[in-house]
Amino acid sequence: MNRETNIKSSIDNQKHLLPILKTVCDKNFSKQGVLLKIISHASGIDSKDILDFELYLYDHHKGSVFGVEDEFISSSRIDDLQSAHAGINALTETNNSNSINLLACFDNEEVGSATKQGADSQVLSNLMERIIMSLKGNREDFLVSIARSFFISSDGAHSVHPNFVEKSDIINRPVINGGPVIKINANQKYTSDVETSSIIKGIADKAGIPLQCFVNHSNEKGGSTIGPISSTHLDMKAVDIGVAMLGMHSIRETIGIKDHLYLIELLKTFFKS
Repeated sequence: MNRETNIKSSIDNQKHLLPILKTVCDKNFSKQGVLLKIISHASGIDSKDILDFELYLYDHHKGSVFGVEDEFISSSRIDDLQSAHAGINALTETNNSNSINLLACFDNEEVGSATKQGADSQVLSNLMERIIMSLKGNREDFLVSIARSFFISSDGAHSVHPNFVEKSDIINRPVINGGPVIKINANQKYTSDVETSSIIKGIADKAGIPLQCFVNHSNEKGGSTIGPISSTHLDMKAVDIGVAMLGMHSIRETIGIKDHLYLIELLKTFFKS
């Protein structure tokens, strides 16, 4: 009914993003009752025994592989389940007796990380200190281990978009399937610096993996990652990397299959180092 929706439109979160769950014919059946009935049926728990609940909407349709040569992945929540999947695979497929390998998959990154289990908390620092103490170390040993550690913050990166090339920097334009991306920001939105970028480049060279670089277009304000947030709690060397994608934060995001495999191999080489 809106003939200008493809010309000019805006989203009203309260009005346009309400979900449609089912039809209700019984006027005496409250909306809360409908939701409780759905939860009760899905969980197998009597609605009278449900004290409270937290529910969030997301696209539950399966991801798909597409492209003439099946080189792309389209899915919801690639940012940043993709890095979690790559990190878990890399960690479980490596064995390094010379150091402690740790993978942290934080919650609540897209809403600011300021929760007890988010990156902007003491959860990782406390866990690492407890690991050192369990190995008969003390506070000094923990602080020394931080100084000797290296941290990779892996989060989605922007690929140059063929329909919106003007949004990208004129030189640093990552492309899909061109390799993992080092993310750099002069305003410290990313943790990468000349030292840590050189280290990750050395690891990539060792594994024979191509790397790309990303900086924001000077007129575009970019986001941040958990890298700088975590660095405020753990002052260790860190670098921000990611896999180039199209449609970041849209309902369906797109990445390249090669890039995902590249990232797994890069992280495996890192864990072995």
